[in-house]
This record gives sequence, structure tokens and C-alpha cells, in this order.
Amino acid sequence: MEIENTQPNRKPHISVPTRWEVVHLRKLNYTYRHIAEILSISSSACEAIYNKYLETGDVEDLPKSGRPRKGGVEEEKMLIETVVSHSDMTVQELIEESNLDLSETTAWRRLRENGFRNKPAKTKWSMTQSHRDERLVWAKK
Repeated sequence: MEIENTQPNRKPHISVPTRWEVVHLRKLNYTYRHIAEILSISSSACEAIYNKYLETGDVEDLPKSGRPRKGGVEEEKMLIETVVSHSDMTVQELIEESNLDLSETTAWRRLRENGFRNKPAKTKWSMTQSHRDERLVWAKK
């Protein structure tokens, strides 16, 4: 049984094989409560899955409405590779460098989805030779 939760505030997604298992167990006259205990999912989810099966004859999710994403996986990878190799560029420069047909807003959104943030890098002071000498003296005490 596979339950994956890709977004933190959403209910876990119940895999298609688990859904078919719900249908199979229900046809064997198991109660929703018993099925829920066996598969470790809620009884209301079991009932919803079985009702969906009765209405449509399938347990697969229907295609979602809305506009498809602009730029596919390849374009997203290209943008990320460009960011990693040229971290000092602006978003507009990154778009031009990687030859993508994306707006700045879409590029920012893709970068945020992949863990990049709009923050300057932390500056770390460098140790001079006198600092090193002082630390060595302190460490030998």
C-alpha cells in the first residue's frame, strides 16, 4: 500500500492499487470499517472510493481542469542547472541564458518550488594570517 503526501496541508493520496483493493474487499462483503482497519485508511475514504467505482466503473482520478503548466520538466531542469552554475545572475538573465519561453514570475515560481529563495548569500569573514597565529597560540595553551 502506498500513501504519498506531496503537499503538507493536504490529505494523503491513496494509490490506485489500494483503491482497487478497497473495491475488491467491498465486493467480498467487508464493511467499510473493516476495510479501513486492514488498509490503514479512513472508512469515509473507503466509502468514497467504492461509490466512485459504482458511478464510473473505475477508481482512477479524472483529469483536472485548468490550464496546463507552461514549460515542462526539461525546461525546469535547464533553469535549475543554469541557476546552479550562475548563481549571481538575475532571473531575467537566467531566462535569456537558458533560452526559455517563461515569464519572470513563472521562473521565480519554478525556482521557489525547487527550494531556491530570493536571499543574498551569507557573508563569511575570512581569517587573516594573524587570526590563524592567534588561534594556534590559544589552542596550544
